[in-house]
Amino acid sequence: MSAPTLAPTTTTVQKRTKFERVFKAAGRLPRFPAINFKPGFRSGIGIGRNGNLSPSHGEAPVAVLKLQVLGCSNLPAKGSINPFVVVSLLNKKSTTPVAKRTANPVYPVQDTTSDFPLYLSLVDRLGVVKFVV
Repeated sequence: MSAPTLAPTTTTVQKRTKFERVFKAAGRLPRFPAINFKPGFRSGIGIGRNGNLSPSHGEAPVAVLKLQVLGCSNLPAKGSINPFVVVSLLNKKSTTPVAKRTANPVYPVQDTTSDFPLYLSLVDRLGVVKFVV
């Protein structure tokens, strides 16, 4: 006697549908001939806190997340305030320049735009993208 099969929950179906839409849209985006990684990240090989965060050998990114930090507003001052932003996704890390003595920094576009390649083999490790401010 086999166990009864259960229908997928609504949240499971919604997540699957959301990923399918993202990857279909990513397929329509133009391909980037080369992504300029910082030294040490060029090959995309690295190990994170939760194990291996390297894409499969020879795997091309399905999409590239382009992130631009525009600025911050009304930051709380504790002593001297010299804010900067650090963004990391899988094995790639990006930082903005330090804005001296301001609670409302505005960052220049050329210094704050970062490309993060997204690989199909690492989707399950991404989970939810969380921004900590």
